[in-house]
Amino acid sequence: MCDPPATNPDACEDEDSLGDSDNPLLTASFLEPVAFQQQLHNLGNLALSGLCAAIAGLNHGVVLCDCHRTITVLNGAARKLLGLGTSAPTASHLTASVDLYILGDRTPLHSEQVPLWRALSGERVDDLELAIVQTNGDRYLVLASAQPIFSDDQSVCGAVMSLHDITARHRSRAALQASNQGLRTQAQERLEDLQAINQQLQEEIAQRQKAEATLRLFYDLPFLGMAIIAADTTTWLRFNDRLCEILGYSRDELSQVSWAELIHPEDQAQDQAQFAQMTTGTLQDCVLETRLIRKDSLVVYTCIDIKGVAGADGSPDFYVTTVKDITEHKLAEAALVESEARFRTTFEQAAVGIAHLNLDGVLLWLNPVLGDILGTPYSELLGESLNGMIHLDDRAEDRMYCEALLRGDRQSYSRQQRYICPNGRLIWANLTVSLVHDASQQPRYFIAVLQDITVAIETETTLQQYAHRLRGLHAMDRAILTNFKSQDIAQSALLLLGQILCCSQGLVTLFDHKATKGSVIATIGNPLPSMGEPDTARPLADSMPEQGAKPLEVRGPSLLGQAPAPPILQRWATIKGSTMTVPLVSNGKPIGEIVLVSPAKGHFTNDHKEVAHQVADHLAIALQNAQLFEQVKHDRTRLQSLSRQLLEAQETERRFLAHELHDEIGQALTAVNLNLHRLDRMIANPQIDAPLQDCLAIVDGALQQVRNLSLDLRPSMLDDLGLVPALRWYINRHAERSGLQEILVCRNIPHGLLDSTETACFRIVQEALTNIARHAQATAVTVTIEQVDQTLHLTVEDNGLGFDVATVDRAKTEGTSLGLLGMEERSKLIGGHLTIASSPGQGTCIHLQLPLAELTID
Repeated sequence: MCDPPATNPDACEDEDSLGDSDNPLLTASFLEPVAFQQQLHNLGNLALSGLCAAIAGLNHGVVLCDCHRTITVLNGAARKLLGLGTSAPTASHLTASVDLYILGDRTPLHSEQVPLWRALSGERVDDLELAIVQTNGDRYLVLASAQPIFSDDQSVCGAVMSLHDITARHRSRAALQASNQGLRTQAQERLEDLQAINQQLQEEIAQRQKAEATLRLFYDLPFLGMAIIAADTTTWLRFNDRLCEILGYSRDELSQVSWAELIHPEDQAQDQAQFAQMTTGTLQDCVLETRLIRKDSLVVYTCIDIKGVAGADGSPDFYVTTVKDITEHKLAEAALVESEARFRTTFEQAAVGIAHLNLDGVLLWLNPVLGDILGTPYSELLGESLNGMIHLDDRAEDRMYCEALLRGDRQSYSRQQRYICPNGRLIWANLTVSLVHDASQQPRYFIAVLQDITVAIETETTLQQYAHRLRGLHAMDRAILTNFKSQDIAQSALLLLGQILCCSQGLVTLFDHKATKGSVIATIGNPLPSMGEPDTARPLADSMPEQGAKPLEVRGPSLLGQAPAPPILQRWATIKGSTMTVPLVSNGKPIGEIVLVSPAKGHFTNDHKEVAHQVADHLAIALQNAQLFEQVKHDRTRLQSLSRQLLEAQETERRFLAHELHDEIGQALTAVNLNLHRLDRMIANPQIDAPLQDCLAIVDGALQQVRNLSLDLRPSMLDDLGLVPALRWYINRHAERSGLQEILVCRNIPHGLLDSTETACFRIVQEALTNIARHAQATAVTVTIEQVDQTLHLTVEDNGLGFDVATVDRAKTEGTSLGLLGMEERSKLIGGHLTIASSPGQGTCIHLQLPLAELTID
C-alpha cells in the first residue's frame, strides 16, 4: 500500500466535485462497489498505485478496510478530518482522536456505530450527517457514506467509507438561512408595518365614515333645524328637513325664501348687527333668541347658534346655523312667570295667613295677612316662634301632629287651635300644616296656613247657645202640648228654664185675682220652703207688683230702693246669690210669676232675662190655654152628662108614651071597638049599619096606628128579648113597609150588653134605615152585627146614590143634618166610634166600633 500524496488543506470544493471528476474508476468506486472490486481485480497491482494516487488527491476523505478491519486506504482528507497523523492507523485509531456525533444528538457515537464498521457488517449507509469534534477543538461537519465490498462469492471482503466535508457548505447554508431568516423577518416586519398602516388607514376611513354619518345624523336631527348660509346671508347652501318643519315650508319653498325674510321685523336689527360683527371678525360665533315667521304667519320662538367658517383670507366663507324651536319653552316660561306672579299675588293677597316655618316652628317667611291675624306687623314676626304663640292647652296635641309629619306617618294635618297673639288677644284659627322635603327626601321646612275663625267660633258658640235655647223652648212647647194640667205645664217649663239658665232653684206662682191669692203650682230646689211648697196659697201682696211687666233681678236689699217692695222680694233679697222674678202676663194682665234663684252673684245676664221673658210669655199663654182647656173640658163633661140625661129622659119618655098608648089609648079604643061590634049585633037597621061599619073601620085604624106608634117609640121586645131579635123584627117590618131588600147578618153575637148600648145600636140602625128610605134610592140594605175580639162592629151598608161626606160634615156642623148628628152623639155617649164612608154613586157604609171590655155585664 502506498502513501497518499499530500493534500492542500486550503482546498475546498463543493459537494458535487467528486461527481464531476473525469476518472471513470473513481466514479465507479462510489457508484457500484462490485464493479469497483472487479476493476481492481482486472488492473492488478500495476494499476493499484495509480488508484491510490487518485484517492490521495481527492478533497473528500476516503477510507477502505478489509474484512479484518485493517485500514487499507486512507487519504489525506480523511486523515485531516479524523485528526490522524501520518502513521499507519488501525481500526481503533479511527475514533481515538475525535468524537463523532449525529446532528441533533449530543451523545457521542459508539465506535461500532461508525459507518465503516456498519458497512463491513453488510449495511449500507447513505449520506449520514456527522459532526466530528477533535481533541484540539476543531469541529467538522461531514456527510458520511459507507458501502460494503463483496467478493466473488458475495461475501463481504471489505468496506469503503467516504467523508464529504460540508462544514463550509453548512456554514454558507446557515448564513444563507440566517440571511433568509433576516430577510424573512424584515419582510414580515415590513408586512406587519404595512398591515398596521393599512389597519390605521381603515380605521381612519371608518372614523371618517362614522364622523360623516354622525355629522349627517346630527345635521338631520329631527329636533334641531340646521342650515348653511352663504357669506352674503341671503343664499341657502344647505338646510335639513327639521328646519322646513319648524318654518312650515317645503324644501323647494324654503330655498326661494331668504334668511332675512324669515326674521321677525322687530328682531332684524339685532340679527344684522350680530352678522356684521361676525363679518368683521369681531365675533366668531354667537347665540341669538330670535323670532321667526312661519309660512302660516305664526311666530316661532327660536334659539339660533351661528358659527362662521373662515376662508383663506380670514373672512367668513359661510355660516353654519342651528335652529332650535323654543316656542313651548317660551310659552311655558311666560306661563311660569305669570304663575309665579299670580302665586305671589295670591300669597300676598290671600284671605288666610301663610307662613314657612323651620323645623322648630320659627317663622321664616309669612304674608301680611298672617301679621294682621296675629295683630303684629309681619316684619316684626320674622324670626319669632309661632309654636310659642299656641295656647298651652293645644301645644301637646300640635306637637304630636308635627312629630307624625317628621316621621312620615302623615302628609299633612288640619286642626282648630287657639293662639295667644303678641298683644294678648286670644284667637281661634283653622290650621293646616304640610312638610316640604329636599331632593334627598330630608325635611326642610313646614308650610302653615292659618285662617282666623274667631268670629265663626264665637258665632258658633252663640248659635249653639241659641240652639240649646231653641231646643229647650221646643221641648217646653212639646211639654205644653202633651200636658193639659197647669201644674204639669208649669213644672216642665220651670225645669227647662232652669236648665237653660243654669239655675237649680225656682218656683211658679199662679194668681187668683178674685180670691186675691197666689198659689205655688211648680218648684225646683225650693229656696224658701215656708213660702214655696206646691199648692201653697198666699196673698197677692206678697208677690211682685201687678204692674211689673219685665223681669226684675234682686241682688240684695240695697237694690230694693226706698219704694215699698213686696214682702216676697224682701225675702228674695235676703238670699245669697242672685234672684230673678219674671211676671206671667196674658192679655196685659199678670196671671202669675216665675222666681229663679242662683247661688252665684251677678249670674243673670240680659240674655238670661230675655230668655226668661220669652219662656214666661209661652208659659203664660200655655197656662191661660190650660185653664181654658180645663174649663172647656169641664163644660164638655157637663154637656155630655146633660146629653146623656136628655137621651135617657127621651128614652124614658118614649117608653112611657109607648106604654100609655098601648095601655090607655089602646085599651080605650079596644073597648070602643067592642061596644061598636056589640051595637052592630044588636041593631039590625040598614040606615045605621053603614055609619056603624065606618066607625068600626076608623077604630080599627086608630088601634093599628096606636100600636105602630107604640112600637116605633119603644119596641117592647128590645127590653124583653134584646138587641138582635129587636133588630130582626124591625128590619123585616121596615122592609115590608119600604119595599127594600134588607138583610140582617149576625156573627158571633155578643151577649150581656148594657141597656144603653142596645138602645143606642137600635136607634142608630133605625135612623140609618129611615135615611136610606128617604134619600138613598137604594134597592138593597145589609145590616151586620158581630163581635171581633173585644170590639162590637155594627155596619149598615146600602147600594144607593151616596153623598159627599165633606158636605154632610158641614151640614152637621151647621145643625141641618140632625139624623147623622144624633147617630154620632149616641155612639160617643156609649164610648163608640162612628164612621161614615160614602161618595156620589157608590152607596153608603155606616160603621160603628164599640169596645166591649168595660161595657158588657154578667
